[in-house]
Amino acid sequence: MGIIPRIGKRKRPDGRPRITYGYRFWWHGQLQKQMLGENRSLAVEAEKRERRRLERDFFEAQWGPVKRALTPWKEAIERWTKAKANKKTLDWDITHLEWWGTCFAEQGIHYLQAVSPDAIDVGQRKLEAAGMEPNTIRNYLAVLRGLFRLAIKRWKLVREDPTSLVDWPPKEEKDLPVPTVEQVMAIYDKADVYIQRLIIGALHTGQRKDIVLRLTKERFLERPGEVHVRTNKGGKLIWLPVTPTLQAMIDGLGVESGRLFRTPEGQPWAGFPEDRWRPARAAAGLPWVRFHDIRHCTGTALSEAGVPQRVIQEWLVHSSGKMTERYTRPTRQGMQGARDSLERVTQAAKRTADRIDDVEKT
Repeated sequence: MGIIPRIGKRKRPDGRPRITYGYRFWWHGQLQKQMLGENRSLAVEAEKRERRRLERDFFEAQWGPVKRALTPWKEAIERWTKAKANKKTLDWDITHLEWWGTCFAEQGIHYLQAVSPDAIDVGQRKLEAAGMEPNTIRNYLAVLRGLFRLAIKRWKLVREDPTSLVDWPPKEEKDLPVPTVEQVMAIYDKADVYIQRLIIGALHTGQRKDIVLRLTKERFLERPGEVHVRTNKGGKLIWLPVTPTLQAMIDGLGVESGRLFRTPEGQPWAGFPEDRWRPARAAAGLPWVRFHDIRHCTGTALSEAGVPQRVIQEWLVHSSGKMTERYTRPTRQGMQGARDSLERVTQAAKRTADRIDDVEKT
């Protein structure tokens, strides 16, 4: 420290000399000094601030003004939009982040760095009061968590994620029905030829719609009787056996190369044609069936056909057997088939026991 005391000529009422304090130090060859008063702590703090000011001015002279430390919520959303420009649910995310921004502003919080767990708890209570389900509230929290993870790891704007310090609502597992093969084919009968092709592709591969849309002729030609599929999650590459029905459909498309599934104009689909799918399922009296449910239907059909779970896990490209269990729910026909199998087994055992009794009696 460059703190300097100076003894004055005037004395205190008690006879002691009057001492004033200041600072004195050299900065890049220039002497910086100032006397401040009788409070030594004030002189110490003044020297620290002066050093910081000189360092900041020196930095800005070389590199320009220092960026402000606080990030307005609007700027945080703009950063998120730029970072997630290719995300399909970007509009959904922005809507949720804007809701959080309004909620925080009502609490006097306008900057990303000022968001606290208590402020998030207030937002949770507002969502609950609005009648939001626990899973919906979790979705709101998940978007907020994603924003803070970027702010910590990529943008270096904050140090901690406040969403990790709040209690999340418990996740509710929805027991959605799985369509049977008969129901999927009922939709097939009501669909136009373009949706029919996609249904066959999804039912006979068990893959998600975006993967089905990306299937190409070349993938069916690499190994006769097989098609290779690269998943979105982890980019895993697997080879699936091609069913005769799927092969016949592919051969009938007349596509020599490139994407198999195309629009009436002959162009690859830019996205899934929901406007063609919804009328088909409505006409079949099955408006609750999602196209993704065909994947569940495939898993359940394989399970009820007696295919081992490990094989189904590999076919559907699941990371764990637990996920496969969620996709392979027994249907009513499957339960009835289990009943018939149980009856056959027990009757066979009874006949065997009766024969043993007959032998022992003789």
